[in-house]
Amino acid sequence: MENKYFIDKICDIVIKDNTVILSNRLTGKWIKIPIECYEAIKYSLETSTPVNNAIEVFEDEEDQQYFKSVLNCLDNIGLLNADQTYEFEIDFIPKVVFSITNRCNLSCEYCCVDADNYLKKDDILSTSDIKRAIDKILKLKPQEVVISGGEPLVRDDFYYILEYIKLVYGGKVVLCTNATLIKEEDIEKITNAVYAVEISLDGYDEESCSKIRGKGTFAKVIENVRLLKKSGMKHISLSMVAGEFNEDNVDNFLKLNESLGTRAVVRNFSKFGRGKYSYKYLKDEFAMHYYGVNDFNDLNKLRANNCWAGNSQLFVNHDGNIYLCPLLRYEEFKICHIFDLSDEIIKKVFKRQLPAFSNFDNIKTRNIPHCKSCKINLFCTVCPAKVYTLLSDKRAFDYNCNFMKRTLMPKIWQMN
Repeated sequence: MENKYFIDKICDIVIKDNTVILSNRLTGKWIKIPIECYEAIKYSLETSTPVNNAIEVFEDEEDQQYFKSVLNCLDNIGLLNADQTYEFEIDFIPKVVFSITNRCNLSCEYCCVDADNYLKKDDILSTSDIKRAIDKILKLKPQEVVISGGEPLVRDDFYYILEYIKLVYGGKVVLCTNATLIKEEDIEKITNAVYAVEISLDGYDEESCSKIRGKGTFAKVIENVRLLKKSGMKHISLSMVAGEFNEDNVDNFLKLNESLGTRAVVRNFSKFGRGKYSYKYLKDEFAMHYYGVNDFNDLNKLRANNCWAGNSQLFVNHDGNIYLCPLLRYEEFKICHIFDLSDEIIKKVFKRQLPAFSNFDNIKTRNIPHCKSCKINLFCTVCPAKVYTLLSDKRAFDYNCNFMKRTLMPKIWQMN
């Protein structure tokens, strides 16, 4: 291995007895190592020397070989770098999600944005406002622009907006929709302008779907999926929200996607938006999130708290305000209004130098006073938006805390 340095600036560390967990806070990848190896890594930091030179602290050849394997793992998860002064920097936002309306023609009880009835009121942003907002979004140099809602197609000017995006933007456009308002004569307009279509369905047949989305929705969506595929749309995903009442539907939902040639997305229910008042998905009033029976079986897939909202993606709300995350539409996590997005603000976004970012980092479990000393704080409630919600309800917070400790503590610290 060439000379490389341990990059502690992007590393989270948890020590329990004689074992240490090192996690890359950018990617969530992590390893568990003996404390002796960690002491050798600390020595390289204290002496400002390449970490591979720390092999000299081990006298036994077998220990040296083991330390080499640790260094290879650290390199693989991105915690080593040839540049001792490495700093994480970005000059673009990979994904921007733009909610062009908060209106929706359906009324799903789990809706995390608590969308309005589509007949209720007009949209806040006009057609010209949307065009202006899109021009501003492109200054962030996104690789992907996601058009969402509400339901985007409730807007009379939806296809005009889609055509404008196609005209000014060369990256990937993703449409999030319930697919009930797509007309056959408009299929090609979508196929020609959109890279991928993400459709929420919530069932595998008419009966299971109608319980959540209403009668006739399933047949309408499946027909539009077939029309989209026939017109050449290659990237179609169907999603469902899983909870206690419908967990047995997941296997059939996966089979449906396999038969259609679509990608299945199963999201576990969380109490956001309208979902805070739904007890069908979670029967326990203090539970925040539904966990499936197999969610913690494969800890090799477990990621540490690496939510990088604001740098990995931004959210533009239907009123034009820019937030770090669609689930954190509060003043303390707001960057600015889209029309106020200047070059100076963009520079500060790239460097995480706005108050919204420090407020966001403060609700990560590693930074919460009550959680700082916890030995599973890197893995517990990795969604900061969930943490923010739990902090306002002590009983719910304690319930979640005890559940995660019972579930994760033995698995994380006993696994090899």
